Amino acid sequence: MGHAIDHLLLPLLRLLTALEFMARYLDPMVIDAVMERIGHVDEPLRAARADVSLDADDEDAAHLVAASDAALAAFDGVRAAFRDGDDLYALFRALRFLPRAQEALYPLAHRLAPVNSFFVAPALRDDAEALATRAVPPRPGETGVMHVGNENWQWWVERLEPHRIIKWTDGQQRSHTLLSYTTGY
Repeated sequence: MGHAIDHLLLPLLRLLTALEFMARYLDPMVIDAVMERIGHVDEPLRAARADVSLDADDEDAAHLVAASDAALAAFDGVRAAFRDGDDLYALFRALRFLPRAQEALYPLAHRLAPVNSFFVAPALRDDAEALATRAVPPRPGETGVMHVGNENWQWWVERLEPHRIIKWTDGQQRSHTLLSYTTGY
């Protein structure tokens, strides 16, 4: 996995951050400025991805490759929609790949500190307790990034514990963050 981490991780996190920025500030009136500010942030990941081949036995590298491919698909779709003058719906369709990239990357959060920090709300990145809570493997079906919905509506939910939701993304790719949520049980 060392080769994949060395080549993919930093460019992947940069591209995911740029895509989150784009999703947060997606406004038809300023999309030109957003695209100009983001620039060609995909190029380092594209070059790194071309240099990494997938080893069938390396599950961690498979997560990085899957996350990279989804992030690049999102950026390609956004760039195509912007270039072709498509409507806002084409941009939303392209950004569907952002949560898929996050979902593929999340299983590495308990092992890789940069990935762990990426998934923590900025206000909690200096909080040792919040970081320690995330330094445990996700429990499938209970914690992690999970998708609920279909092609007409969808929610991507990040759960740290079965009763605490930290971030979610709705069908329009609006990102929401809660520092704490308790269902009462």
